[in-house]
Amino acid sequence: GYSALALALFQSSVGAAKLTALASGHKRYQFHGLFGTALMALSLVVFMIAVSFWSWSLPMKSALVVFALCTVSIGILLPRQPPEATDREFQPLVVGRPSS
Repeated sequence: GYSALALALFQSSVGAAKLTALASGHKRYQFHGLFGTALMALSLVVFMIAVSFWSWSLPMKSALVVFALCTVSIGILLPRQPPEATDREFQPLVVGRPSS
């Protein structure tokens, strides 16, 4: 459990560094996506182990496991950006009204 948390903190810091690098026009940290996928799978395993120790009813545990499986499956199996989309210029997120 703690190792999954530590890896999630590492993943978030790499994501922030990747966003900064992309803003300056550099493509770095290309392992970030694959690492995130592996981290989702690891988190699912840790969650399922934790659920097995909880003293809730079997139907509640089953519902939690099914929900977690569906959620992680969506995160892992849905297609990412097409390769040509990653070659476009980086467009940062903007909050508020666009300037004219």
